[in-house]
Parts: sequence; C-alpha cells; structure tokens
Amino acid sequence: MRTPLVVGLLCIRLVSAAAQGEPQNLPRVQAADIVYLGSFALPEGDFGGSRFGYGGKGLCFYREPSGTPTLFMQGHDWYPGFVAQVAVPALGGTATVLQEFRDVTDGALATLATSGSNVYGMMVYNGRLIVGAACYYDGDGSQVNSHGVSSLNLADPDDFQGFYPMAAEANPRSLGGYMTVIPPEWQTLLGGPALTGKGCLSIISNNSAGPCATVFDPDDVGAVSPIPGFTLIFYPLAHPLAPETSANELFNLATHMAGIAFPPGSRSVLFFGRQGTGAYCYGVGGGVDCDDPCDDSHGTHAWPYRHQVWAYDAAELLQVRSGAKACWDMRPYAVWALEGMTGGTCADMEGAAYDPATGRLYVTESYAEAPRVHVYQITVPSAVTRDGDINGDGGCDVADAVVLAVTLAGGLAPGTLPCARPLACDFTGDGSLDAEDLLILGAYFAGSRTALP
Repeated sequence: MRTPLVVGLLCIRLVSAAAQGEPQNLPRVQAADIVYLGSFALPEGDFGGSRFGYGGKGLCFYREPSGTPTLFMQGHDWYPGFVAQVAVPALGGTATVLQEFRDVTDGALATLATSGSNVYGMMVYNGRLIVGAACYYDGDGSQVNSHGVSSLNLADPDDFQGFYPMAAEANPRSLGGYMTVIPPEWQTLLGGPALTGKGCLSIISNNSAGPCATVFDPDDVGAVSPIPGFTLIFYPLAHPLAPETSANELFNLATHMAGIAFPPGSRSVLFFGRQGTGAYCYGVGGGVDCDDPCDDSHGTHAWPYRHQVWAYDAAELLQVRSGAKACWDMRPYAVWALEGMTGGTCADMEGAAYDPATGRLYVTESYAEAPRVHVYQITVPSAVTRDGDINGDGGCDVADAVVLAVTLAGGLAPGTLPCARPLACDFTGDGSLDAEDLLILGAYFAGSRTALP
C-alpha cells in the first residue's frame, strides 16, 4: 500500500534533491575555519630597484607551471609600482627571489592621478599579470583609470598596457586593488570570473566606506575600454558600512582593507584588513591629540587596532545582481579578529593573497626592514550534516528511509539521485552507510529515538 506513495514522493522530490547542489546551499566560512600556520621571512637588502622592507602591497599568489608556489608583491613605499616575485619556502624559512624589483607599469603609475599611487592588487590570469592601482590621497578626484596588464616577465621592457577605466557603480579608487577568482560554481550567477576592489583609502568621499567588490573579466583588460564591471559591494560616503567617525567593528576612518578571498565550495566572500576598535580621533597621534601609541602622525586614529576578517554571503549578493538591493545594502554575516600575527594593538596589514587550490592565505603585515609573510589555512566546512535528509529535499521523512534501504541493497549508488547526500545518514560517523545507520533512522521514525545522533 505504501510503495506507490513512496515512489511518487521520490519522483516529485528529484528536483528538490538536485537543488542541494546549488551554490546558495553551500556552507559559510566561520572564524574557526581559518587557522594560523606560521610565517616565513622575505630576504633583506636591495633587489633591483627596490627592497621588501616597508612593502607588501598588491600581494598576488601564483603557482608556476613547474608547481612552485610564488608571490608577486610591491616593494618599499618609496618605489611605488616596483614589483618582485619570490618562491614560497617552507614555514620558518626564507623566500628565494625569482624576479628582482622592476616597475611593472613601465612608468604608467605616475600618470594615474595628480598625487602618489600604489599597486594595490595583482592577479595572474591566462598567462598575464593583471594590475590594479589607486591613488592613496586623491584630494582632487583626478583618478579615472584603475587596471592594466603586464607580461609575467617583469624584465620585459615597455610591455605594460594601461591604465584603463572600468564601467561600474564603484568609483575608480574603489576598483583598483585586490583581486580574486570567483569559484566556477558561482561565475554564471554572479556574471563573471573574478572580483576586484579597494576600500578605506584617504579621502573617503571618492573611495568606499567599507569593503568593495566588483565582478569583471580579467581577459577584458587591454581588450575592451572601458572594462565592463558589475559592482556587488560598495559604500559611498552617503551610505557607509558604519558611521565613519564612530567606534565600531565594521568601519571607521581608521579601517584598512588589504585583500579578498572566495573559497571554492563555499558561499563566503572574505575581506582581510585592519580595524580600529577604539574611540575615533582626528589629529596628531602619540598622545598629542589622539591616544594612539602606534601612530604619531597627523590623521585618523582609532587605537587599539586588530587584524580582521569581514565575511559576506554570496547568496545575498545575488540580490544586488538581480537589482532587488543596492550594493551599499550588503552587510557582512560576521566579522572576527584574525589571530596569529604579531602587532598586538598596533596591528596593520599591507596585502593578502589566496591560493584556492590549497586553501592557503598569505598575509603581509605592515613591517619595517625585517619583513615576513604569514600563512593561514582556510578550510571550508562540510556542506553535509547528519540530519537524515539523504535525498536532499530539506527534511527527514520516510522517503529518506526508503532511499537508504535501496542504497544498502545495491539499488542506488551513493552520491547519485535520489541518494544525493549519502553522509546525511552516516549516523555512526564512519564515512560509509551500513545497516546500523538504517536501524538508527528506523528507531527515530518509530519514536524510540527522540533525535538523530
């Protein structure tokens, strides 16, 4: 009597089971999923036209065809645009210089704005080095371009193309910075293969008052002008993430943004930077006007400071993509301190770069002439919990018991419909399905168990 009903339920719920694979159902990264592994040193001294001390902006991870993990980064702030490449050593070791510092922009950085600019982001994409740059203090709003492209050989003369403008909701200084690849499962939904952005620079009126992320195609850099872009997260001064002169954990004028990551298999877009958590003050630090033992310059202060993560849900960003919400309506689902690095209450950050193949995050802390790179492991939590919903229809019922029984009898292969979530019934936690799991589920339906393990 029950068989036709169960078969009908299974047929009706095949679509629901298929929906389990939609990116919107993927897990979100939380604070416990990012673990500090250690650090390694960058070599001291001059290499070509710059050195690693007082550098680290624009950090970019790249795995060479040989398999060697490497990092590109801008060097000392005195020599903006000068970029080098190093091989990543074992933790505790010292990086080897693969390419000495060269002006990756071939002089174009000096023409980006009427005052000084930096390379704030780089990305290797289809064999080219995409470069994002912004003016740090653009008081007259002169910057109109944001991205260019170079070959991977830093010694190639006059190979840089750019800078080019990007057509997007965000302003140019909120575009020319950190970049990351969008995981394949999200690219169609979000409308492109990569994200770029920059926020929290001086003169916030023509920057983003919080994190910023715009979808773009790196292949368009040097091929299309303006570069098409679609902004998902951006906070103009009229719509800041938080009041800019307040003490809070989201944003104030002492916030710095350094990098971005979008771990595959998750729905988390993660931003990395420095947050001032104390009372906001404008003036001379060091106790003159502002109680800031970390910075005695004239400017914005909010001591004490901490390294921080801002985590956004990509499923919510789809509301911006559809037009249902504005890019400044987005709010992080969580923020937390990024523990492990030195710095204490004087924490700061120059760059952050992510390797999606290994889940490793590389961070350059603001440092002097003894530079180091810190390494974290980002682990995406399992998308499956032991909730008994083996067919993925959103609930645990008799249909799941039938699917489990048929699977154990050899009639279904785990991971194929309707056995979409086999580990949801792995109640013993041994990584496989067996008769004991079926007995536990049966006891739950019979009422002799009030909850699943």
